[in-house]
Amino acid sequence: MNVRGATGLTGVTVQPRNLKLTIEYDGTGYCGWQLQKARPSIQETLQRAVAEVVDHPVVIFGSGRTDRGVHALGQVANFNTSSVIPCGNLLLGANTHLPDDIRVREVEEVPAEFHARYSAWGKRYRYTILRSPIERVMVRRFCEVVRSPLDLDAMRSGAGCLVGLHDFRAFQGNAKHRRLDAEAVPPSTVRTVLAIVVKESGPLVTIDAFGKGFLYGMVRTIAGTLIEVGTGRRSPGDVAAALESRDRRRAGFTAAARGLHLMAVYYDPEKALDAVRSVAQGAAPDDPAGQKQEQLLKVLM
Repeated sequence: MNVRGATGLTGVTVQPRNLKLTIEYDGTGYCGWQLQKARPSIQETLQRAVAEVVDHPVVIFGSGRTDRGVHALGQVANFNTSSVIPCGNLLLGANTHLPDDIRVREVEEVPAEFHARYSAWGKRYRYTILRSPIERVMVRRFCEVVRSPLDLDAMRSGAGCLVGLHDFRAFQGNAKHRRLDAEAVPPSTVRTVLAIVVKESGPLVTIDAFGKGFLYGMVRTIAGTLIEVGTGRRSPGDVAAALESRDRRRAGFTAAARGLHLMAVYYDPEKALDAVRSVAQGAAPDDPAGQKQEQLLKVLM
């Protein structure tokens, strides 16, 4: 919804402002980002909270939909408002009206043409695995537990097959897209993956996927496939074969939503590529979001 300029008592027209939000949330109790009837969503919860502060209904546009149970440390959204409330006050006010599992981290005024989704250049997702013989109570909502040893070199080899411009139909989570005629290459399933970085930090193994866009369930299916490679159920070559087949049945399982975090949305190609290099080189000080996530999980364990 666009908010038109409003004329106050003084006769001065107030032009709508476009405000950008950076948000983090624990997605456990939500149906996902997208508004749905009779089910709690991140979008709806945010809209209610922000409307309380600006004193008019708002429609908040997200950078993309996260699935049910998926978390975010760097989701981005925007909305239009006629309110003149300063960004700092709006930040405090919105968080006052939000539940404990959603927080607005930043509010900034951006040009009218900015759109959280359509202006985005790329995204970073992280899938987190806990290597442990038992599930750990305090981190169970944020990690997939793997009890078997993981061959990280094999996982990295398999991940390397997925980097670049490919048809990722075999890794799409929606069951209705399991099969495809060999001659057809639908543009809707072609995506560019910039990098997939597999690394370990103590008992944690993280899979960071950087891309210009991802299909529904794609990162979770990549994670599930790489877990199967790491445990020896598949070879790295099986990943390439699944990709080439464009058949969902040839890829691995779709890993649980609880292990997935939307880490960042990029609006500048250079910043996205800098982030890829930083994570790939293990430069923790240049990756504060990833570093904080690892540290928090280790503290809770």
